[in-house]
Amino acid sequence: MQRVSEQDLAHILNNTRDYWTEFKNEKVFITGGTGFFGIWLIESFIYANKHLNLNSSLVILTRDPKGFLLKYPNYKTYKNIQFYKGDICSFEYPKEKFNYIIHGATTSAQETYNNEDALRKYDTAANGTRHLLEFAVHCKAKKILYLSSGSVYGKQTSDLSCIKENENTAPNQLDTIASALPEAKRVAEFFCTYYAKQYNIEIKIARCFAFVGPHLQLDIHYAIGNFIKNALEKKEIIINGDGSPERTFMYSADLMIWLWTIFANGKNLEAYNVGSNEVVSIKELALLVSNSFEDKVDIIIKNESEKKTSSSNKYIPCIKKAKDELGLDIYIDLKTSIEKTIQFVRKSKDEI
Repeated sequence: MQRVSEQDLAHILNNTRDYWTEFKNEKVFITGGTGFFGIWLIESFIYANKHLNLNSSLVILTRDPKGFLLKYPNYKTYKNIQFYKGDICSFEYPKEKFNYIIHGATTSAQETYNNEDALRKYDTAANGTRHLLEFAVHCKAKKILYLSSGSVYGKQTSDLSCIKENENTAPNQLDTIASALPEAKRVAEFFCTYYAKQYNIEIKIARCFAFVGPHLQLDIHYAIGNFIKNALEKKEIIINGDGSPERTFMYSADLMIWLWTIFANGKNLEAYNVGSNEVVSIKELALLVSNSFEDKVDIIIKNESEKKTSSSNKYIPCIKKAKDELGLDIYIDLKTSIEKTIQFVRKSKDEI
């Protein structure tokens, strides 16, 4: 497996160094630790553990530890990394004590791509969170980081340039397929708030938007992943809409800086938007990807002639709160993020 680069890991550590002493000699329990976010959490933890002599360890809940370790066998060599088999909705509680928990488990990106049943998706994110919080009470956890989603706000209205944490908008609950995960995340945030107050657990909430970087799946429903995959294969980049929707994409190393900082320094029972403020349209994104290659690929916009100016399609976080309260920033721009992702994929293919 191609590893996260030393440069990216050093970048994470250099911007979070002051926070890691809290985890010295501690066990951290992670759910959702085998996906895109999870691999980066594991890698950044291993790097900090080694370079700061933390003597800390991770226990990672996963439904399929054998399958994950078959794909990423290098993790077998780390004595401070343990994989614990179980489903987030029903796992048997480990006997160890954990002061710190990072909860990111939902259904996998692949399951979402394969049109997983809406009720199962909801149960995993909502009821799985409640089961996790019962475990937190059981093991007397002190602090939890909950990885929520920017989708909890529902559709961003045209009058908003970006979404602030105090917006009271919501998903359309009558659209069961589109709202299953957002509604579940909203309920999960309610559970977090209830358990934090009832059992005196410190809980921070990170509402995560859109991201790019090494280990992002390129062959499912992520537009930026599809564009990179097509360009690597020297195929046309296909935009099914009119290219006007606006998005932002945070690089995965910056994502880790934000998550570890929020976990350590975020305010109890506060939500923080996590994402970039560098706005691009889908058309501009396709151009950025194409221009990252010496041999540029063509971009096909299927419905460009039908572009509608009366409505907007935006998914843009306001990140002022995280910047002002926690001193966070965007360190790696989108152009560089795309180039670094492409380099990673190329190196991964060279290793095969």
